[in-house]
Amino acid sequence: MRIIGDLIEHKPKGSWSTFIRAYDREATQAHTVAKSATKAASQEGDGLEVQTWKEFLERLGRVSPDVFAKKSCDEFAKWGPRVARYSFQSARVLPFALTNL
Repeated sequence: MRIIGDLIEHKPKGSWSTFIRAYDREATQAHTVAKSATKAASQEGDGLEVQTWKEFLERLGRVSPDVFAKKSCDEFAKWGPRVARYSFQSARVLPFALTNL
């Protein structure tokens, strides 16, 4: 949901691979923080979310990296509202997308 929301709200310019690498850097930093944190319940949940992001980004990196490297964010952003419309989680960003069409 977050990636779709960012595509819709921010309409990033530049390459898709650069856009996705920002999430990878953020997940890596969060993972470092989560590892050094105490054993509080909320931090354990954060660690699980970070691990989920890392796994997702790793798998995304395996999907035709040569194809994605050549794509711009514009090509993905145009599909954001449609993807959000049919996603239970992403549907929350749709009202924002509709007001900015």
